[in-house]
This record gives sequence, C-alpha cells and structure tokens, in this order.
Amino acid sequence: MKNSIETMLNSYVSDNSSYIKENGGNAAEYILADTEAQDQGWLWFLSDEEIEEFENDKEARKRHIQEIREFVNANYNYEVE
Repeated sequence: MKNSIETMLNSYVSDNSSYIKENGGNAAEYILADTEAQDQGWLWFLSDEEIEEFENDKEARKRHIQEIREFVNANYNYEVE
C-alpha cells in the first residue's frame, strides 16, 4: 500500500465527517463502501507496482482487497463524532 495512505484517509474522513455522521458514523464502513462503489476504488490504496499486479492477477487482487479491508478496519473502525 501507499506509504501516505493514512494521511490521505485521515483527510478523507475529516472532509466527509458530516456525511459520515449523518449516515451511521462508522469511518471504516464509509471508507469501504465508497471504495467498493467506485469503479477503480481499490487502486486508490495501491502503489504503481501493486496496481499492475492487481490488474493482472486474480489471486493478487483478492489478497490486496483483503489487506485493504483489514487495514481500514484495524485503523478506522470508530464512530465519527
């Protein structure tokens, strides 16, 4: 994953905090739902090398998605207040 993903996600949660609060409040759920809804949402988390692997290998794609889910749930599973 990109080294700056935490910085980007922190800004993303902050920028969308009102919407997150209005729709249940859980940051991880919001991040993952929005990621899944976007056509290329998973790629936002990946480096160029990982994107190439993601696009060309089904097993790598599954692994990357699982790693992203685990990372987001481990670090952003909180209610936005």
